Amino acid sequence: MPRVVTNSENVFLEICIPTYNRRKQLERLLTILESEIGATPIDTTIRITVSDNCSPDDTQMMLQSHSFREKLVVRTNSENIGALRNIWGLYETTRTEYFWLLSDDDIPKQGSLSKIINTLTRYRPTVLTFEFEQPPGSVKRWHGNRNGIEVITDLRQAIPNILYLGKLSKYVVSAGNLRNALANASHLKNTGYGWLAVILEIIQLSTSKRVVIDHDFLASCDDEFTKLFDELTPQYWDDYMLLLDHEIVKLNCPEYAREYRLRHYGYIVQAIYAVLAGVTQARNNQIFQEYGRKLPFHISYFRNPFVFIQWTSLRLGIPASPIVCRMSEYPGRIKRSLLSSIGE
Repeated sequence: MPRVVTNSENVFLEICIPTYNRRKQLERLLTILESEIGATPIDTTIRITVSDNCSPDDTQMMLQSHSFREKLVVRTNSENIGALRNIWGLYETTRTEYFWLLSDDDIPKQGSLSKIINTLTRYRPTVLTFEFEQPPGSVKRWHGNRNGIEVITDLRQAIPNILYLGKLSKYVVSAGNLRNALANASHLKNTGYGWLAVILEIIQLSTSKRVVIDHDFLASCDDEFTKLFDELTPQYWDDYMLLLDHEIVKLNCPEYAREYRLRHYGYIVQAIYAVLAGVTQARNNQIFQEYGRKLPFHISYFRNPFVFIQWTSLRLGIPASPIVCRMSEYPGRIKRSLLSSIGE
């Protein structure tokens, strides 16, 4: 069984949990981790660090009474510093061989911790990523069509797999170059995907650039995932494009970056429209409405006529319709169905 420590001794894996105002979800996650550690037969050292972003609910009370409390490192910010800075703070303080940032509302699958530790020990990857179910019962999105464990050393293949479905909880990363990576990516500290830029930097700095994919679904979110974070705005999604300007991306997979940019223009239109149509929930619809009015035209909108209709509606301030929102998904579904029927 892993030994869970709270001091500064050498630690193999640190599980870092940023949290804010989600007492029930955090309690669920800690209970799962407690069970996972108890069922893991591997002899190693783990630290679990919770960074509470000054939650106004009873998160602190729950932490004090949780059966796992004595084995947790708990940090509490004196004020809400924002989700992005809370994540960055965990990066800055982790001292371990590997770290796993785990969202407070995500759910590790049974046996996931044992599998992660085994994979880290056997392959010593720069980054381990795995399949993530969002949420249970939804259409599964895979890293290609492989099974089992896939080891990738060719960055032309590895980088797209790192960028695919950029979900905080699906990366376990070597911390050997973390300090230098943070310095190199500091200009992206307050952007939506600055944390993922740090992972790209770690790969860039690593002498052994090895990305391992576990094609098992090791975690999922819950059915509340469509309720966006307070800080999740159109700008947050646009910040993802900054990753495509990273040297490691431009050097190794320029065609992937070009195609991703083209897809993104339509994606941002659909995402904003979905919020204004009430299909996706957001804290401040006015931000999305103002952002939509300023979206410039792009030729890629003609790839999907419903996206063009949505863009026109956003620019003109026409009320969004849930029907039009869902219709924009049909061409993609038809294309996937056709590709599936011919075996691609």
